[in-house]
Amino acid sequence: MTTRKAAMAIVAAGTLLGGCVEERIVSAKGLLIGLPGAETRLPSGNNTTPRAELLKTPEVGLREEREDGTVVLHAKTFQHLMSHIVHAIQHDEEELFVEQILSSVTREEFRARGVDPALGFREIVRRQRDVFRLFNAIPFGENTPGLFLQPVGHNTFRLALPRSGYGDLKWVGIDAVFENGNYRLRWFVPA
Repeated sequence: MTTRKAAMAIVAAGTLLGGCVEERIVSAKGLLIGLPGAETRLPSGNNTTPRAELLKTPEVGLREEREDGTVVLHAKTFQHLMSHIVHAIQHDEEELFVEQILSSVTREEFRARGVDPALGFREIVRRQRDVFRLFNAIPFGENTPGLFLQPVGHNTFRLALPRSGYGDLKWVGIDAVFENGNYRLRWFVPA
């Protein structure tokens, strides 16, 4: 009889333990987590800004003109960055270009070579025809059909035409760094 009870106890324990399934959270970020009204029952492990919120165009627009006269540029996409570059060229905004359009990495490279970063703006103005021809070839930035952002370094991305689209362009792409919540110009990609 004791053998029978022992066997029954083993079967009962096996049945109960077999029903226990290990549960683990693979990802706390759901597909719809960035949408308005989305709720989760999971505890918030970190207080990072959702990607959708980070890339949202501010209500003040791409170009914020404050009461004290300062201008703050917002570039959440390559298309926004391209728009700022064109506006800076057309309105001769050298200081704004250097401070808010040119990436800090590029500014530091200019300085390391003993060159004023404003020279970058003057070069772009001198070659504005090349800039505008490139931008005409990629009018919607990263939303231009057939083009994709390619990572080329830490927070650095390239938007370039395929070789078949080069034609006689001198610059065939644009590199940008995502810093402080905005895209900033790294430089242009030569043909």
